[in-house]
Amino acid sequence: MNLRQPLKRAATVAGTALLVLAIGTGISLIGIKLTGGLIEWRQWIADHTGAFRIWRIGLYAATLAYWIRLRRAHPLPPARHQRLLRLECTVVALLVLIELQTPGGEP
Repeated sequence: MNLRQPLKRAATVAGTALLVLAIGTGISLIGIKLTGGLIEWRQWIADHTGAFRIWRIGLYAATLAYWIRLRRAHPLPPARHQRLLRLECTVVALLVLIELQTPGGEP
């Protein structure tokens, strides 16, 4: 069994997660600096919740289109297809719950 491949994948996933976290933190720090403070930054985010929601819906739509294209290009055997279908349903349910978590746009 080749152990290098799983370790390489785990390192790639961890590196990507850290990069996304660093970019998000950097954007937040820049926003806090530009708006004058944390309270003003939170207010700016609350004022623009609708625009952020529209952006996320566009992001979800683009991701879904890519995922559908990927699924069509790489058909799976029935057993793996069922497992992937359950995972897809779980991801969709989690995204819906995340979006419903703050219905009024309050940070």
